[in-house]
Amino acid sequence: MASGARVILWAALGLTWSQGGLAQPRKGEVLVHGMYTNTDYGYSVVVPDRLRAGRMAAPAPQHGIVINLDHGGLWVNAEYNTLARSLDELAAAVADGWFPGDQMRVKAKTPVSLAGLPALDVLLERGPEGGRAGSARFVVAFRTVPGEVGIVYTILVKRDGQASGDEKVFSRVVESFRLTDLK
Repeated sequence: MASGARVILWAALGLTWSQGGLAQPRKGEVLVHGMYTNTDYGYSVVVPDRLRAGRMAAPAPQHGIVINLDHGGLWVNAEYNTLARSLDELAAAVADGWFPGDQMRVKAKTPVSLAGLPALDVLLERGPEGGRAGSARFVVAFRTVPGEVGIVYTILVKRDGQASGDEKVFSRVVESFRLTDLK
């Protein structure tokens, strides 16, 4: 999915959200509690207690979920690596695709593992020169699929200001990420 289309998809889902949780879902939206499993892209994550996630209802593409947080949001996304990018190129594409013109800069990029997959943990910050302070952190990983282009997994949290609770939710979702069989 092109980054512009991804932003539109997630923005459309986020329009019905209220501060601190999801409002009643509108037509075309589904609330998610507890375990979310995506058989199309072969993964699962746990939505932390007392939080709800949202996803688009079928027949819309099922890439992942969005969790509304008090000071930002958390996205779990999967898509095919159609451009055959390396992990470093994928990290740059996530930053550019999710934050175009947002004056975010890379503060740290660390090799990590996501459910046994090679991954990068990237911290982005926007300083005072970019308007109000904010930050984002994401983990991006690549799964090789024989005979296919492979799958890119991204877990991303975006915060306005300092929100330590949002970081804890991000860590819990990352820790809960598991690979599952592909459909």
